[in-house]
Amino acid sequence: MSRKLYPVPNLVPTVLPITQGGTDADTAPQALFNLHGIALIDINQPDGVLGLTAGIADPANLPTLSGGSSNSVNISGLETPMDIYTSRDFIITNFDIDTVYTLTAISGTVTRVDNTITYTASTPAANYGFIINGRSINVSVILSTVLKPIIVSPVISGIIKTTTLYFTSSSFLTSSGSDTHHGSDWQLSTTSDFTSIVNSVIDSAADKQQYTTIELVDNTTYYVRVRYKGTLYGYSQWSDTVTFTKGLSLPHTEVALKYPNEYTVTNYMGYSVAIDATGTRIVAGAYGASLGGLINNGAVFVFVKSENTWIQEATLSVTGVPTNYDLGWAVSIDANGDRIIASADESYINGTGSVRIFKRTGTSWAEEALLTVTGTYNFRQFGCSVDINSTGDRAVIGACSDRGLSDYTGTAYIFSRSGTIWTQEAKIYASDRF
Repeated sequence: MSRKLYPVPNLVPTVLPITQGGTDADTAPQALFNLHGIALIDINQPDGVLGLTAGIADPANLPTLSGGSSNSVNISGLETPMDIYTSRDFIITNFDIDTVYTLTAISGTVTRVDNTITYTASTPAANYGFIINGRSINVSVILSTVLKPIIVSPVISGIIKTTTLYFTSSSFLTSSGSDTHHGSDWQLSTTSDFTSIVNSVIDSAADKQQYTTIELVDNTTYYVRVRYKGTLYGYSQWSDTVTFTKGLSLPHTEVALKYPNEYTVTNYMGYSVAIDATGTRIVAGAYGASLGGLINNGAVFVFVKSENTWIQEATLSVTGVPTNYDLGWAVSIDANGDRIIASADESYINGTGSVRIFKRTGTSWAEEALLTVTGTYNFRQFGCSVDINSTGDRAVIGACSDRGLSDYTGTAYIFSRSGTIWTQEAKIYASDRF
């Protein structure tokens, strides 16, 4: 009996690559390596799978991650600077799910979810950014600040005579970004370097843009400044210092300035009045006063404040003038109470008017100048209104019936002083007089 022989098929297995579910290896050790496996005999060994030597891993035993080297991590979104105290998302453009990412913040805080890194610049620092897998990522941060405020009132070198003082400042602004006004610091001092602070508040939410103080010393110079605090950005710089003088407080109760007893009721005292910048000297015109045997030659009375009492300091009048001269029709006084200007607008020649300047030396007053204008135009009422500047070296005088470009349109004359000499500087009138 004979047997039929059949060929034996080739039983060598086909090796499939890892991408098709295989091991891509011909041997068990090679398959273990390809699959990043750990041999059973290596588990729980003293040196472990990494082959530690003196506590240091042998780099040759580290598996190669598919993400490549740590410095190959690419980040997008760094082109545009971010504001401080805000958060910004950055994207890992070559993100690999198999790569282990290690993040630390250079300053601020940093977190990651998948390929998105969220960085927060939460504090002012020298450097901003984070480190990912050993690569330093520098982030450009705009250091937003609270802008330096401006004191709106009082004005520089101003004089304040009220008992309650109000200080106001500009709006809360930032250089960029967004912040809220948390509070303000105000300081009031008698020295410009603020070493002698008499009143202050710190981070006051009630005094953000207005500060009130009372009971300051009269005739004393003070210095005030303010700075703002933002909820996020912190303090601004101090404002520029404003200096002011606390003048004598105005009387709390009404004080009557009585006309001298020897004059009649038709003197019209108080028809015109003025007060100096210190609040201590008052001038009152009485154009109907009759002095020295003259009729209605007029007078000007000067009163000075002594504590809470007003006393008469001087009576200013002129002699050798016609009836109805009307001195005191209009009056004004300079800031320091050193010069008084007083008019007699229906006086002089044919009612053209004249103006007198009186100067004080100590408590004595004397006439310094007589101001008039020339021309043939009568009844111009030169002196119907007068004013003198704070330094007492320039005066403006109205002539309400004067001829400008036509009859009775009115003009104003400007005089300036050099020493004790007063000179007409200009004559002005409105171009739209009609």
